[in-house]
Amino acid sequence: MEVEFIPLGEALYRVTAEDLFLAHELPVYRASRLDGIAVRSQVYVVTSAEMMALFAADNIAQAIRNFGSRGYAKLSGLIHNSRNIDNEDQIVAQAADEMGTKIIGKLHRSKDVEYADQQFKTVCEIYPDSPIIKEYESLARAMLAQK
Repeated sequence: MEVEFIPLGEALYRVTAEDLFLAHELPVYRASRLDGIAVRSQVYVVTSAEMMALFAADNIAQAIRNFGSRGYAKLSGLIHNSRNIDNEDQIVAQAADEMGTKIIGKLHRSKDVEYADQQFKTVCEIYPDSPIIKEYESLARAMLAQK
């Protein structure tokens, strides 16, 4: 297969012909924050109410719609990652409406996540009784219940 080099800005909406692999895992530990989650060809975009996050979420949603006719991915909803900013529920709800999707769950800000990240661990490993774990479980159930 021929290799093609293009500027990063021209790579948007293009699909690789082969799987890509990194020489090492990024981040270098297994407790990364997420930009998106795919479950059974359903894509969930994680966003806060901050403008850059909403801009990125909208770009991802547009890309998914552009590839929707190929049948291998569907935008199934937004996951609201709370940052405790004014009117965030209304802002994210309006963004979901404008993207033609829904909010399937909300994750509240938790210091436990921050502290676990600093120790290169997951919240479940360090704080098994943290309230955020119940939110993760509820979100997982909502994702798995989607068709």
